[in-house]
This record gives sequence, C-alpha cells and structure tokens, in this order.
Amino acid sequence: MRALQAASQLRPSDAAVWGRLGVAYSANPAEEDAAISAFEQATAAAPTDARPSLNLATFLSKLSRPAEAIERFYSAAGVDAEYFEEVKLGVGTARGQQGRLREAISHFEAASHMAPNRADLAASLDKMRAHATTVESATADVQNAVADVCGTPCQEIVDSNGANAMCMISWADGCGDVPPPHGFSADSRVYELCGRSCAVVVAHLRAQQGRSSQ
Repeated sequence: MRALQAASQLRPSDAAVWGRLGVAYSANPAEEDAAISAFEQATAAAPTDARPSLNLATFLSKLSRPAEAIERFYSAAGVDAEYFEEVKLGVGTARGQQGRLREAISHFEAASHMAPNRADLAASLDKMRAHATTVESATADVQNAVADVCGTPCQEIVDSNGANAMCMISWADGCGDVPPPHGFSADSRVYELCGRSCAVVVAHLRAQQGRSSQ
C-alpha cells in the first residue's frame, strides 16, 4: 500500500498506479472514500480509457450506490463502445438494486444479445423474469402513500442507495426531527410510505409473512 501511495505522488498522471491503489483501498471497508478518490484519479488521468470508469462504477455498485454507478457505467460507454456488454450488465445490476426489475431485465437482454452463447446469462434472465412477475403479482395493489420522504421523491430515495438499504430505514432515521406525515409515526419504514417504489421489499416481506402464517 505504501509503495502505491508513494508511486501515486511521484507519478500523479499514471492511471494504472491510481487504479491499483483504488483496488488496494477497496479491500478495506474503512477506506471506501479513499478507494473512490483513487478510482476517480485514474479516470481523470486516462480520459480516453473506459476501464477506470468501469472499475469505479463496479465499486460503487458493490457499495450499493446504484445511481452513481449507472452514471459511471454510461460514462465508460461514451468513452469506448467496445465495452457495451459490460456496461449493460453493470447498469442491469444497478437497476436491479434499485428495484427496477423490468429495466434491469431489459439491460441484461441487451447484453445477452451481444453474447448469445452465454448459458449462464440466459439462465439468469429466466430467473429474473420469473422474479419480476412474482413481485408484480404480489404488489399489484400497492401504491406510494406519500409522494416524497423529507422532500425527496420516493423513487429517488430508493434509487440513491438501493431498495434493500433504503426501504427498511425509518422516518426518524431518514428525516430526523421532521414530523412524519399524517397516519405515520417516526418508526414508520420507507417501504410503508413508498410501497410502489419499494415493491421488491414489500413482496419479500409479504412472502415471509405468508410462510410464517402457514
């Protein structure tokens, strides 16, 4: 690590050094910000190379920051269309994190068209389609009870850090001392307020309730 840090100071325009430093930092959860900064430095040092943007996008996706990841994946696509398949897979994964299942499927289908011999991708698509159908069926009656949470639209809340992360937080955790809307308490969860945007989580909870009642 120290050698890479020293090399980054000696060769600040060396994208490969910054990229390796980003990978090293990314192995330590306490160094997430440092990893992002290193990946960003790599991207700035090699503006005509799509790989640094792809590495940053992939890392952001692992951190469950799908909206930022998508932006970076598209930046990579703009640099080099050769990485179309990887970009589509990355964006599809991020859309899945956001609970946008049909959009995720669309991106994975595009990637599959580029790699028709990938049996694993075809199998994943079948599972994703079945899952999307299950979620849609289980949440057909669900709507957002409010338009936004603390001034941020429901879907933007979910898109920022993903459905699994955002839909389970309480109003108090997300909004502090701001009074909750009528009919809800400080302990109300985002999925209760934003049911349609949190459809994936709502479907999962309903399935759990169904199994526990049997």
